Amino acid sequence: MEVQAPHARTRAISCGAFLPANQPGAVAGTVHNTNTLLGHNGFVGVKTGSTAAAGGCFAFRAIRWIDGKWTTITGVVLGQPGHNQIAAGLAAADAMVDRIAGHSRRQVRAMPDLRQRDVSP
Repeated sequence: MEVQAPHARTRAISCGAFLPANQPGAVAGTVHNTNTLLGHNGFVGVKTGSTAAAGGCFAFRAIRWIDGKWTTITGVVLGQPGHNQIAAGLAAADAMVDRIAGHSRRQVRAMPDLRQRDVSP
């Protein structure tokens, strides 16, 4: 699903890449997404990953209401340790965005549902 962000120039792909059915690598059915933040708390993407050497990694983009305007926060966390490295990367990104936005979890104003036409505060 492609959605238009409130900035009008930013697009977010919320359910992965699509290939025509006749292309190599195309799959039918549901594709599992390990990014559990997607669609929550302002997160609109981008990519999770992990290896034993790299740890948990997450390149992300979140949109938050900061100082009276919608603000896009783009970043990356690398080398997150633990048994579930993907979850560790997601948690680190979530905490980072909260710190950048200067809000506690209770005060966060995350981006509204992008499928709605009216995105006014």
